[in-house]
Amino acid sequence: ISVRGVTRNGANSAVTVQSGSKVYTVFLEEATLMQTPDGPASVRFAQLGTNSVTLEINGVPATYQIR
Repeated sequence: ISVRGVTRNGANSAVTVQSGSKVYTVFLEEATLMQTPDGPASVRFAQLGTNSVTLEINGVPATYQIR
């Protein structure tokens, strides 16, 4: 899973995430089911920081730096 882009718009902020050849858009505080090489994973856009985003992947937080 890799973060491809972020749209900042308050409560309507979104992150674009790539998993394999598929690209997903997830809105802040929402989750989606993504297909990964290890099988389906629930990915929730938990937090948007100044230079990072936090995704919860199957309930486990993962922070990605953004530019």
